Amino acid sequence: MNEINTGSFICRLLNAYNGSYASEAEKLHFARMHGFAEAMDELSADKPLIRSQAARIIHEFLKKELHEPDEPDWGDAGRLKDLYDCHVCVNHIAQVCVKGIMSPKQTDNGEIFFDGKGTVSETEADEIINNIFILDQRTEIYK
Repeated sequence: MNEINTGSFICRLLNAYNGSYASEAEKLHFARMHGFAEAMDELSADKPLIRSQAARIIHEFLKKELHEPDEPDWGDAGRLKDLYDCHVCVNHIAQVCVKGIMSPKQTDNGEIFFDGKGTVSETEADEIINNIFILDQRTEIYK
C-alpha cells in the first residue's frame, strides 16, 4: 500500500476544489488560514496521513469551504467499535462516515470500525476526494 502524506492529501484536495497551481507550502498555508488544517498538519506535511487526521481535515473543509452542514443524525456511526477511541475526533469521524465520504473497515466477524490510527493510501485518498465533490458517489455505508 502506498501511503499518502498529509501535504500531498491537502494539495490533492485543493487541486480538486479550485485547480490551484500554488506550491505545496502555499496550499498548506491556505488550508491553515481557512481553518481546515492545523499547525501540526503543516509541520507533519511529509508524514503519512492517518485516518482520524483525514476525517478532521475533511470535516472542517466541508464546513468551512463548502458550507456543508453537519448531518443531524449520526447515530449509525455509534456502531463503529472504535468511535470513542479519540474523543476529540468523534464528530469528525461520525460525519465523514454517515456522509459516505470515508468508509469504515470490517472485521472477519462483521464488526465495523474506523481504524483512526491507520494510514490512508493513495488510492483511498483519491476515493475520499471524489466522494467529497461527487455527491451521488457517496455511499450509504450502514445500509
